[in-house]
Amino acid sequence: PEAVLVGMKELKTRFDQVFVYGGGGGKHTTEELKLLVPSLQKTPGNWCLIPRFHPNLIKNKKIAEEIGDKRTFEEVWNEILFPLGNRVVRLDVGIGDDMAVVCDAYFSSLGSSMNTAIFCGKLTIAVLPKATMEEMYEAKLDVIPAVYLGGAQTLTEVQDLRPLLVSPPEESRKKFKPLDANLAVREIEKLLG
Repeated sequence: PEAVLVGMKELKTRFDQVFVYGGGGGKHTTEELKLLVPSLQKTPGNWCLIPRFHPNLIKNKKIAEEIGDKRTFEEVWNEILFPLGNRVVRLDVGIGDDMAVVCDAYFSSLGSSMNTAIFCGKLTIAVLPKATMEEMYEAKLDVIPAVYLGGAQTLTEVQDLRPLLVSPPEESRKKFKPLDANLAVREIEKLLG
């Protein structure tokens, strides 16, 4: 959408690199931000971060009870992001895939927009704190697909992100396709039909 392009163009006049974080579930997004934010603090350069959270958690003002907090997850996450100051910018237009296409680097754990970022050759990092890995194993997922297929680097401990900011190899990029929700629905309908 044009609003995404206009917003990104404006950010590119202020920052050399625009990073996007795509968060999903409440608990693991919280833990991922606790790993990502101090890593970003160690990463020099003129960059900004656009945090994008699952719309249902924001729209429904979900209370962060599962992490023992009485605030909304959005309030908890904003507190975690606070040390980054004016490097945190909001661009609440478009969907996650739109951001994955136009950003310089994309951070997430299991988000489908990682596929789009990798397909487009964007620097992609899987943010994998212990809590996310435990949740993944509980769900019987043994690997992070984006990492296993060679498209994403992994962040498991606080560090300068520059060594991880590398483009996915061409042979890995070919293994990824952006999510096409309409196609997925048609395929599911065929299976059920």
